Amino acid sequence: MAAKVVACFRGHDWCRNHDLIALRQQGYTPYTRMFDPSFRPKPMRITPRSESREALTALSLVLAANCDYSPDSEYMFEVMLPVEEIARRMGVLHVYESGRKAYDVLLHALRVLEQLDYVVVHRDRDTDSGQNKPVRIFLTERCFTSRGMTVENVREWLHKYRQWAVATGVAESMREKYARHQL
Repeated sequence: MAAKVVACFRGHDWCRNHDLIALRQQGYTPYTRMFDPSFRPKPMRITPRSESREALTALSLVLAANCDYSPDSEYMFEVMLPVEEIARRMGVLHVYESGRKAYDVLLHALRVLEQLDYVVVHRDRDTDSGQNKPVRIFLTERCFTSRGMTVENVREWLHKYRQWAVATGVAESMREKYARHQL
């Protein structure tokens, strides 16, 4: 299942993504001050810069590869990695000499995907840093349909995946993995 989704995500062209073009025409940037009443969004260039496209592609691939596709799970399409590990796999995790970890590229790309309604992010206060960090990330239906997949294709793939998991006996270990992730 993950291989099929990653293959569709890999061929996606962000320069031709209609949702991203509409978002950029509205003037959204990752640095938008949401609570500043004097902030006026400025129209942006239609195509995102190569750095933004690379970050969006890398994030999408990591999310798709590490998503829970089990229909037996409580919530469908939950990403089964902590944010720090996502940043490491994207190659954007920076560790300072003091031990502080930063992954701003990931957070900005995640904010863009959230604005596009491709992901739903649940944030909570981190006990170490005291900041609100993404704790749980879920892919939405729109994330799949924007890449050229139909809902029927995704349902068919999920059905085949479930049959394979039951036939091979992997379903029980997947439940245990999900329980560990919940903890």
